[in-house]
Amino acid sequence: MKKFLIILIVIAAAYLTAFYTSGKKNGYTSPFEFKLILKNLGITFETKTLSHFEKGLLLLNEENYDDALKEFLKASEDENTGEINYYIGHSYLLKGDYKNALDFLNKAIELDSENEKAWLDKGITKYNQALYTDAINDLYFSTELKPDIVEAYYYLSLCYEAEQKFELALQSAETALRYDSLHINARFKAGYIAFDMDSFKIAKFHYLTLLKTNPNHQFALLNLGLTYNYLEQADSAEYYYNKVIDLYPEYGLAYNNKGYLYQKKEDYKTAIELYSTAIKYDNSNTRPIWNRGDCYFAEKQYQKAINDYKTVFEKNNSYYNTLYQIGESYEHLNKIADALSYYEQYKSRTNSEGVYYKQVNEKIKKLKKNVF
Repeated sequence: MKKFLIILIVIAAAYLTAFYTSGKKNGYTSPFEFKLILKNLGITFETKTLSHFEKGLLLLNEENYDDALKEFLKASEDENTGEINYYIGHSYLLKGDYKNALDFLNKAIELDSENEKAWLDKGITKYNQALYTDAINDLYFSTELKPDIVEAYYYLSLCYEAEQKFELALQSAETALRYDSLHINARFKAGYIAFDMDSFKIAKFHYLTLLKTNPNHQFALLNLGLTYNYLEQADSAEYYYNKVIDLYPEYGLAYNNKGYLYQKKEDYKTAIELYSTAIKYDNSNTRPIWNRGDCYFAEKQYQKAINDYKTVFEKNNSYYNTLYQIGESYEHLNKIADALSYYEQYKSRTNSEGVYYKQVNEKIKKLKKNVF
């Protein structure tokens, strides 16, 4: 410790001696003018003043889109370049202002037609406006300029999916994955589209691959369970539904899907319990209410079935098939007038040329004949 103090005193003494012998010559008036002394030695602490464009980039990186946009607009007053217009358009896109986004992205492209980022953002903007054909053209153009632009292929998959061109949608998502195998959204989308195409083995591959790097992905776990269900592998389906429930114990849809496994096994009691839990956590979803109604009907608890079917119809009157099921439940309770009322309501909504119309019409005739 003494040694250290001695060294400090020696250094301080040397500094002061140097100052007093050469200080006036170098313009120093005080030994504490560190900034001036260091500057004379060629060491400065002056910070560079950032341009409006540079400030905009920093703010954009911080996801402060409003202030970033203001800085880019100020930058455009001094210099009207394709890059600045691109970032203005990009900021508007991130803010969800698609009209202004397009205006500035078009300006960016006018000034630099090979700006692949501007073409990409223009395609994304058109996708968000549901202009899918235009979006596809812009997105393809961005890939011609830069073949490995992953987001372009991802948004192409979304556009093709919206147009129900599922093969092209899957192809686009898998192209995105060729360039970035860890792209979470593209991987999930590939699984989702494959499932919609009934390509369950392909869907399984994509969901399992996604879960290797994102083991707690809520929707991948749920959809993998659903995929195993369609592959008739009930044990695997239940395993993944249980994993979802363990991680997300208030996720109603997982209980609904697990309930369906037990309904298929005709274990209606367990299915009803699971559907009831699903309804508890998400009573806006009519599917578990309807499913529980079917289980009550199978258990011959017809009044409870009626209550659930009526709830479904009240929540969404496009589900008019419940009217037939209400009628059938009342028929089992021997409440024929009520049964006829609901059969008539169902008949008035169904296609008069269809098989279901003929079926309910025959049932109505038969009931009326037996009663009257």
